[in-house]
Amino acid sequence: MEFVADRFLKLSYDHRLQGFILNRIPLVRQLKWRETFGARMFWGDLSDKNNPYINGNVIRFEQNEEGTPVTRIMTNQPYWEGYVGLENIFKILSVRYYVRLTYDDVNDSFKDRLRFNLRFSF
Repeated sequence: MEFVADRFLKLSYDHRLQGFILNRIPLVRQLKWRETFGARMFWGDLSDKNNPYINGNVIRFEQNEEGTPVTRIMTNQPYWEGYVGLENIFKILSVRYYVRLTYDDVNDSFKDRLRFNLRFSF
């Protein structure tokens, strides 16, 4: 809940290369790992009736130990993040490396992260 909005647009692009790069490496080809990359965008705003800084009748945003809000209202620029990753590790595991492309000037936020996912397909 880093950003809050009551009107928003979310876009996501995911692309799977199906081994286009890794299948050219002889010993890695037998592992059948698959490359993936993509980008995600979130853009929105908070109306005045739901904004706790304007309307005192709504719930205040969560704050950290210093008293600064953890939840933020977006400015005019959308939030973007991109990722690259590997799928089909041991047939169920995927690893993705995410990088924040906007709003990276916020001190207490992660600039990049590594995400592991289990995916079962029958």
